[in-house]
Amino acid sequence: MEKNHSEVRESEQWGKEDSFVVKASEEVRQVIDHIREISDQIKNDLEEARIAPKYRTLIDRAVANGVKMACEELEELRKGAETHLTFGRGMIKLLKSKGIETLEDMQDFFAVVERDGDLIAQICATLKTDVLQVIDQKLLEPAFDASNNKMTFLGGVVIPVFVDGWEAEVAFYISKDKRQEIILGTNALRNLGVKVTWSRKIDGTLIPAYCDVEEELVDLVVWSSNDAIAPGVFRIQDKMTGAVIDSKECKGHLEYQCKEDCMAYACFGDLEGIHFPGAFSKEPIGSLWRAWNAASIFMRSDMNTAQKIKAWKEGLVCLDGEALRKVLRLAYQKCMDWTEFVMITDGIRRHEKIDDYRFEETYDDALKKLKLELEEQERKQRPQKEGPTAFAASENALLLERDGSRRGILT
Repeated sequence: MEKNHSEVRESEQWGKEDSFVVKASEEVRQVIDHIREISDQIKNDLEEARIAPKYRTLIDRAVANGVKMACEELEELRKGAETHLTFGRGMIKLLKSKGIETLEDMQDFFAVVERDGDLIAQICATLKTDVLQVIDQKLLEPAFDASNNKMTFLGGVVIPVFVDGWEAEVAFYISKDKRQEIILGTNALRNLGVKVTWSRKIDGTLIPAYCDVEEELVDLVVWSSNDAIAPGVFRIQDKMTGAVIDSKECKGHLEYQCKEDCMAYACFGDLEGIHFPGAFSKEPIGSLWRAWNAASIFMRSDMNTAQKIKAWKEGLVCLDGEALRKVLRLAYQKCMDWTEFVMITDGIRRHEKIDDYRFEETYDDALKKLKLELEEQERKQRPQKEGPTAFAASENALLLERDGSRRGILT
């Protein structure tokens, strides 16, 4: 018993003397600040060194990624220390308020907690957390599946759910069947304004709105969000197709980066038909979106070179369709992912906004012009037959080949 009292007193003492944890957390924060300065310092040192811009960019990126990972790990360590300290304080305070002095008292306390839902809610409010309350199996009402077979559950939990100002308790039941399914209390969901519909399996294709369809005429199973339209099989004809690009991870996104980072070695000077003055021609492209902005400015004929440089430095955005075609052609030549995208994509229907700009029509038109240009180039490069061409004919045709056609009767 004396040992139990000693352990509780040591925990109380630790809860009071927390200066070491606070000091360690502050020191970790200072270390994070020092590490973040390393990236800027290395960047400044590289600017004075004679290193090619593309290699300098790769070094800066590698250092920045390493510094970022180190800072994130240290930040997690610092937050963990503060969380541990806060949890310890809350637990010591809670134990004192409940009159717990020994480990036996604590075991009795937790035994009561398992049976008292109100006490659970009080503890959760004190620690600002939440737990799942177990439902007694005896209190579960019998449930039956679609075939009117009684279903057996191992247990269940009740979770309070809040949706758009509505509140209800939703019961989740655990079945012993090894199948990927979950049983929800639909009455509670109805109180939350949530509608769940189960339909029988239909031999068809389920597609969301605006999904790609390769055939001109196809039968599709459609579920409408409008209650006035009954779900069923519909015949879709003349449906517009095109790529839907909604994230940077999608091929065709103007900020997409392949795993090999092929475009890291491309410069503005690689764009055909666009003059970039001096060192601007050696500037790394970075992304197709950045290259498009630069190409749109430097290919303009209503500005001189000084005005173009000033517009680029000030972040002027003037998106030109012909400039995008040239940028896409460069990506087609440099990166296999972009080569694949250009060849198999018929058009662009939707693209994620970049800097609040929408450009689907311009992108779609530039892509189609590039595909026509590539097809014409391929057609011109096809080998042409030189010399006589062999053909099949009867034996009498040999006379025509030697003497030509003539009038009269041949014997």
